[in-house]
Amino acid sequence: MTQQHLLYRALLFAIAVLIMNGLNACTVTREYAGDKTRAGGQQAERQRMQEEMRVQQARMQQERDHERMREHMAMEAREKQQAQWRERLQTAVSGMHEKLRFRSASSELNDEAREELRKLSSLLVQATSQKLKLKGYTDSRGGVNVNQALAQARVEAVRNELIAQGVRPEQVEIMAAGEVSPIATNQTAAGRAKNRRVEVEMLTPPSG
Repeated sequence: MTQQHLLYRALLFAIAVLIMNGLNACTVTREYAGDKTRAGGQQAERQRMQEEMRVQQARMQQERDHERMREHMAMEAREKQQAQWRERLQTAVSGMHEKLRFRSASSELNDEAREELRKLSSLLVQATSQKLKLKGYTDSRGGVNVNQALAQARVEAVRNELIAQGVRPEQVEIMAAGEVSPIATNQTAAGRAKNRRVEVEMLTPPSG
């Protein structure tokens, strides 16, 4: 084989090697490009999922904030209602001292007293734990035993009216004091009228 032929074959071999290297480089480049594309797609997917998670977390936080706000507003409304209820109850009880008056030798409630008791009972039925004590009094006319029985009849009349309006019996305690502890003189008709009374006392502070 001549030197020219050897050179020719060497040249062909070199060209083949270059072509193979080029092909291998193209393959590697395509594979790298594919890997890079896939990696980019995965990164984009991860970013999309992270964004969705952030949006979901923000939505959940917003819902929790709204729920706390609703609970806070509801609590404020309840506290306001309870404060109004306590104020009305205290007003109703304090007003009883002038309303629960009786005619001489009588335990019958008048219309004004019944109306005030209706207002009081409407408040008591809203808080069954609230208890009252009723104290019955008389003027000094009549015997002690008679006045004691009359005082008992008066407090029972008031209690029965409250129960008839829906108040539970266990919410009302009664005591017949008779002619003791007058709040006015028994020497005048006006004074005796003030002494013929039933007083209302709250046993515990309003807790509604």
